[in-house]
Formats: sequence, C-alpha cells, structure tokens
Amino acid sequence: MVCAVSGDPNQDYRQGFSAIVKDQKFYDENFYKFFPDPNKDIYDEKKLFGVAYEHCSSSMIALAPKNYWLDQPFDKKDPEVNKLKGLNLKLNPQISKEVLLQNIKESTVVQDKNKSLIQHIEHVENEITAQSKMG
Repeated sequence: MVCAVSGDPNQDYRQGFSAIVKDQKFYDENFYKFFPDPNKDIYDEKKLFGVAYEHCSSSMIALAPKNYWLDQPFDKKDPEVNKLKGLNLKLNPQISKEVLLQNIKESTVVQDKNKSLIQHIEHVENEITAQSKMG
C-alpha cells in the first residue's frame, strides 16, 4: 500500500506527523510498533504490517501508486524524483512533471517504450527453447 500524508504547509519537510497527530501520548507509545526503529536491525524495517517511508518531500504529484513526481529541494543529489513503475525513464525522457500535470488537467496520454535487458534475455531464451523443442 502506498500512502501520502499532507502536513502543515507552514512547516518544512522535517515536521514528520506532528501536524496531524491528535493524541501525542498514544503516538509515542505505539510509533515503533508500525514504523522501523533506527536502533534495531533491518528485520525491524521489514516487519509484517510495518510502515517504511520511501521519500520525504515538500510537494508531490501522484497519478497512481509508484507513478509520481517529487520535489525535494533539500536533496542536492536528487532534487527531483520521477518514478513510473515498470518503465525505464532513461528511454522515455518525454515523461516529466509537465506531462503528469497535463495528464491530470486534460487527460492526455503519452506513448512510451520499454525494453529492459531482462525482457530481452527472456525473449531470447523462449526462442531457443521453442526451436530446440521443434528440432
């Protein structure tokens, strides 16, 4: 499940859940039952029904889970993140923030191409298997 939480626009990205928590005592007592504890190992992060955050951003445009654009002005290495599940964005430079906004406003569709090495290898293996069974 992918979830986006909107906080207080007057605070910066480090606000966490402080703007939306109503019962601070309950929150403090139960936080690490669901969220990863930095004092524990990697298995705590992967616990059943656990929550882990992928990105923290000041603004986001999301069309669907794993299909989003993020503005991260505080991250000097990667100030903008553009994600589309199952699509190689290096092969599709036409997909950008503007395209996502246009999709929301005008319901436009952008054509893409996706050819990964894994797909190519599987395709070649399937051809070899089919030829060896026939011959």
